[in-house]
Amino acid sequence: MRQIYSGSDRLHSTLRLIESGVQVTDAELLEALLDSVCPSSDNDSTAKNLIERYGALYEICSAPFSDLAGISGIGEKGAALLKLCAAVASNILAHGVMENKRRVFTYEDLIDYLRPHFVNQKIEKLYLLTLDSKFRILDLMLIAQGGSDSLNFDKKFVIDKAVKSYASSVVLAHNHMTSVLPSTQDIIITNDLAQLLSNLDIKLHDHIIFCGDNTKSMRKSGYIKDDKSPFFI
Repeated sequence: MRQIYSGSDRLHSTLRLIESGVQVTDAELLEALLDSVCPSSDNDSTAKNLIERYGALYEICSAPFSDLAGISGIGEKGAALLKLCAAVASNILAHGVMENKRRVFTYEDLIDYLRPHFVNQKIEKLYLLTLDSKFRILDLMLIAQGGSDSLNFDKKFVIDKAVKSYASSVVLAHNHMTSVLPSTQDIIITNDLAQLLSNLDIKLHDHIIFCGDNTKSMRKSGYIKDDKSPFFI
């Protein structure tokens, strides 16, 4: 049975529980957090009131700062600490997502991943997707954006980004306003990049064009002229 403490004793006992690997409840965490900024025997009641008002710890930390600061027993210091906890948790979760990187194996995987970046766009945008040797996504970078019918970018910039990502392979993706067919310039630049990247042992898997609900794979359509077969099917 856990001993109930107050003030700094409760904070230290909660830290010991955390260090020992014991699951700590939302109420216990809230009490310890409040004790760290304003030690009080009433913090257990304050924590209980917060949970009854908002729900779980996540909802509490996601509440507006002004609302939290106005609650008796919280104040600006307590509200600031809770908002900082939410930001810390978000960063930790984001790191976890990067450590378990999404993989793409098929053309459909690529489309599903890339499409949201082109929905309802009124200008052309070019993205570079970098992958490791196991087809895990390393990064998705906005390389260029232009007008409604043109894009200008430096091929050296694309190559530099691919190299700095330690990519084994890359995919280019951009959008058109009126047609998924690649322009003459698209074809020339894509093939130039495929050759330059190949010289660095980086594969250009594909260049995908989005237009509304339609997509076009330049590799599957035969516009990429290197001797490599399609990597995505």
